[in-house]
Amino acid sequence: MGKSRAPEVDEDGLYDYLSNSLDLKLVGLRNRFAEYEKLRQAEKLPVSFIAFDALASLLGAKIEGYSDADLRACWPETWGSGEVTVPATFLEALGNAWMQYKVADAGVTLGEVLGLEGGGQGRQRAITAQRKRDQHRLYGLQVALMYIGSSEGSTRPTLDQAIEAVAKEHCIGLETVKTAYEKFGRPLTEGARRRGILKGRKTS
Repeated sequence: MGKSRAPEVDEDGLYDYLSNSLDLKLVGLRNRFAEYEKLRQAEKLPVSFIAFDALASLLGAKIEGYSDADLRACWPETWGSGEVTVPATFLEALGNAWMQYKVADAGVTLGEVLGLEGGGQGRQRAITAQRKRDQHRLYGLQVALMYIGSSEGSTRPTLDQAIEAVAKEHCIGLETVKTAYEKFGRPLTEGARRRGILKGRKTS
């Protein structure tokens, strides 16, 4: 990564971007659900796991006061529009998995039928793999928000400084945080740049 410098920022535009487009709860859901869809299409994450997690996440957001419209905007179009406050696809996934479990061979656990347990030597549990992805998402978003979202009047860090700060906070390597930023944080900084909020030399 080349040498970077702190960005010039349109403060009014930044406030609007962070308070509306970058509601942390909603952007986190959109980001995670978009990732889930990619993993589903690549057959790297079972639909049943996505169903359990999406149901819990959407319910939690609803309890916190987010509107149905807010939540609908979080899941990919490929999940469909039929809903019972959550994508109907997930309810079908849970029902089908349950029926398979009822007729499964003796010794097969519900977790195996649902795809939540490894089910074989060397296979990582879905929840373990997803915890790692969620942790990396946190690193990436922290870097992006530190880089573009520092309070007005404060000294804005360079991208390298933001990465170093997050690495130090979590006691992890710089390369881990850089990778997490490229995957999860850069889309936020580039979105701010496209809106004219970030000015100056592009991040490297």
